[in-house]
Amino acid sequence: MSTLSPLNENPQRIVSGAAGFTLIELLIVVAIIAVLAAISIPTYQNFVDKAKIAVAQETLTTVRNTLVDYVVDTSSAYPATINFTTGLDDQGRTVFQQPLREQISRDLFLPSISYSRNFSNFTITAQANDKNHTVLLLTEGTLIIQGN
Repeated sequence: MSTLSPLNENPQRIVSGAAGFTLIELLIVVAIIAVLAAISIPTYQNFVDKAKIAVAQETLTTVRNTLVDYVVDTSSAYPATINFTTGLDDQGRTVFQQPLREQISRDLFLPSISYSRNFSNFTITAQANDKNHTVLLLTEGTLIIQGN
């Protein structure tokens, strides 16, 4: 003789109150997920933009160090002009090697970069690749973030 559990006594019995979710319950869950997404996505974007600004700062710090090394290596002043796409100065000498040029084009808004110099100092103005294109000002001694 087999023992049947109460649910298996009558296999054709229709169980009332079958397990499942009502449409209202599903709509509430979808609404909660939508509210959480509406809150979290802008916050996430702000973190991404802050990270892009931090990366741009590091890139400009690397550019500063490279320019200082250039002056030491060439025993001359800062170059009169620099082409940030090719990495060459006004005399055709290499200022920035390929990896740094790639880093510059990836981390900074390339059309925004401007460079000026006098004998003992230089100024580079660039924009980060964040959504606001935050302006960064680099000199030999400082790095300033403007309009953040």
